[in-house]
Amino acid sequence: MGSAAAGIPDDMRAIHGRFARWRKSHTGRLPIPEPLWAAAAEVAREHGVFRTAKVLSLEYGKLKRSVDAAAIAAAQ
Repeated sequence: MGSAAAGIPDDMRAIHGRFARWRKSHTGRLPIPEPLWAAAAEVAREHGVFRTAKVLSLEYGKLKRSVDAAAIAAAQ
């Protein structure tokens, strides 16, 4: 992970590693699997959507929608 990992909170490193491994093993423009989006949404509830999207190199809007959908599902 190198020097880029220095700015990543300790509890976000595991999901960062999962995304890095997935991206390394998949070339082209494949959709990110739902379990990774769900894990990112969980982390975003603690660290905020903007920071999580930036650290994990995700689209802010899609992550925000994932967080909102998870919150609605949890409330039901």
